[in-house]
Amino acid sequence: MKTVEQLPFPELLDITEAAEFLCTSIRHMRRLVAEDKLSVVKIGGKLRFDRADLQKFIDDHRRPGRAS
Repeated sequence: MKTVEQLPFPELLDITEAAEFLCTSIRHMRRLVAEDKLSVVKIGGKLRFDRADLQKFIDDHRRPGRAS
C-alpha cells in the first residue's frame, strides 16, 4: 500500500479540513474562493483544496517581524 507522499496526485482537503489548516472559518474559506484568492478543485460540486496550495497561501501572506 502506498503512502500519501507516494501517490501521483496531491493531497486534497475538504473545506472543513482546509479551514482548520488555515485556522479560519468555513465562511471565510468560501469568501476567499469567491474572491479568487485561493486555488480550489471542484469535484462533483464539492470544493477540495491542495495542502501545498494552502501552505503557499500562508507563505505568500507572511510578514516579517519587527526588529527589537
